[in-house]
Amino acid sequence: MRPYVSDDQHVRDEQLRDGTTGSDWAQFVDWHCRSSVRDPRAVIPPEAPGTDVAANVEVAGDISTACAVGSYPSSEHAAATLIVVRAPDGTYRVGRRVF
Repeated sequence: MRPYVSDDQHVRDEQLRDGTTGSDWAQFVDWHCRSSVRDPRAVIPPEAPGTDVAANVEVAGDISTACAVGSYPSSEHAAATLIVVRAPDGTYRVGRRVF
């Protein structure tokens, strides 16, 4: 995900990488897991605040995880509200997860 997040969001993600609720990254790697998103959706609601360099985007999708080792096959629906910002190179990246 690194190419799709701002530097600030990357720092926040690194702080949460290990020792939090949810999947442990080390176990994910050790078990040779992989995740994929099916039916991804994104929308900028008309009433959402935004500017020419930032927008609030609602995203959702179904995440499937499978591992070569361990008992991990899972599927879950995930949704979030993100603030997407324009990077200095003109591309857009996730600047912050709001919800």
